[in-house]
Amino acid sequence: MSYINFNNIQLTEVCKRLGLPIIKHGYGGNYKVKNFGGLIIKDSYFYQHSTGERGGIIKFVMLTEDCSYQAAIELIKEVFNDDIPQNSAISSTQYSVSEDKKKTNIFIPPAWNNEHKIINYLESRCISRDLINQEIKANRIKGVSIKGHLNVAFLCYDLTDYTLIKGAIIRGVEGSFKGNLIDSDGDYGYCIAPNQSSVKSIYIFEAPIDLLSYLTMYQQDPNIVYTAMGGVKLRVVEKLIERFNPSSITCCTDNDIAGDKFYNELKDLYSNLRIRRQTPKSKDWNEDLQNLYF
Repeated sequence: MSYINFNNIQLTEVCKRLGLPIIKHGYGGNYKVKNFGGLIIKDSYFYQHSTGERGGIIKFVMLTEDCSYQAAIELIKEVFNDDIPQNSAISSTQYSVSEDKKKTNIFIPPAWNNEHKIINYLESRCISRDLINQEIKANRIKGVSIKGHLNVAFLCYDLTDYTLIKGAIIRGVEGSFKGNLIDSDGDYGYCIAPNQSSVKSIYIFEAPIDLLSYLTMYQQDPNIVYTAMGGVKLRVVEKLIERFNPSSITCCTDNDIAGDKFYNELKDLYSNLRIRRQTPKSKDWNEDLQNLYF
């Protein structure tokens, strides 16, 4: 019995055979799949900026073709029928192990820098200088230059190994650019957490700036985990619950339709937990903070 080695199948070739248009994206062999919300491919793996989804060939086909796992396997066999023996079998175990191994090592941090402009930018958003210094000292905030433009990088660490960086949420110091560094694992957020096995509550924010704004206005509780998802991502919350076993979750997402929808989704999914909503008076917590000064 033979097996398909997914790592040998390039996603550019998959796109060609499925009729998915792609264009070059930046440097380093990255391509962008058109019409899929920032879907970036490189070699045998993909990352989607809009959702934080990532993975290999099977998950890519499931995403782009909107099909099940088994249907994706059959489609791969069909479009590569000239290259893969008809009696080949696919080892899902081989695939999942390869995916997990790749996922834990995929993020390679760039060259960080802590220019004074990073501190100046955060202070211009009215973030407490003491809080900024705390986060820089904890190596959770860095500066990173991308194509000559300086950005604040809010580092996302593994929830059990605090030395392992899983990615970074970035915010442009000049302009309105925001997103995740390429190859970041979207399952992890920017997290200020105590080093203990359980906590009384998890506070969930959309953006790191909102989290820091909240902690500038309200005293930090050492028994609470504060996390910014970099958007609205249920998988980030799921991992936090698995790690910290909280008795409650406080949803501090933006004061808008998307923020309210996410709160309702949390209530539906985690009926065993106390889910509460803390809403900023303005659209988000940084607006609330700035309104105190201006």
